[in-house]
Amino acid sequence: MVYFIHIFMVAFLVIQTSRILLILDLDYDDLLYRLFSEPQSKFFNPKAIARISGVEGLNDTVFDECILRSNPTWTEEMRRLLNPAYDPLKNCDRSYRPWSSLDADGRILIRREFSDAECRARALLLKDDHSNAPGEWHAVKEKVVFENDIVEVDCTRGGKVVYKFIHSQIWSGEKRNFRISPPEQSEAINDNPPSVYIMIMDSFGASHAKRVFPKTLKFLKDEFQSIEMDHLNKVGENSRPNAFPFLFGKRV
Repeated sequence: MVYFIHIFMVAFLVIQTSRILLILDLDYDDLLYRLFSEPQSKFFNPKAIARISGVEGLNDTVFDECILRSNPTWTEEMRRLLNPAYDPLKNCDRSYRPWSSLDADGRILIRREFSDAECRARALLLKDDHSNAPGEWHAVKEKVVFENDIVEVDCTRGGKVVYKFIHSQIWSGEKRNFRISPPEQSEAINDNPPSVYIMIMDSFGASHAKRVFPKTLKFLKDEFQSIEMDHLNKVGENSRPNAFPFLFGKRV
């Protein structure tokens, strides 16, 4: 009987401890680290600790710390699930090439074999979250330089649209040789906009992005000096409710 009482007491203590840790948003690794000042995992980074003991009303205790983990990009469990032979483009027509291209100067080019088509292009600017503010159409032959990020192209033959494409670029805001006519909706656009781009990729976490877009992330860091915001977590359903606390520290 005493043996079963001991087992019951141990189980009760474990359950109550787990409930307390859950309330404090901790786990056993965090607790052991705080108590013994040693990392309990090889993925644990003891340097990534945010001290909050200077906040008024808090004592300098083992719980006045926020430990930020540096999680691994790959784990053995993930590697076992990989299929190197999987090719998502296996059934795609890899010989297809778009008729148009956007060169480094911001001009639309049409391949020679499609030069008989009447092609035009326009800038696509953002009006609000649900609609664009398209600019005026310009014939590709005008060699207009587009000073914006998104450019729409369409081509016709015999009055029938036979080709449409959307091109994108990262425009730094520098003045170019030729400026396109802005649409009416853009009259209030600031002539000196901020030089910071914020790229938010929805529906997957930072660790997954490192696995599926390693070259993209490296390119953004090497070519555009981008900064990865580590240790952020979602607090809302989609981009907008998460953007407010990310930028202002307040929920809306």
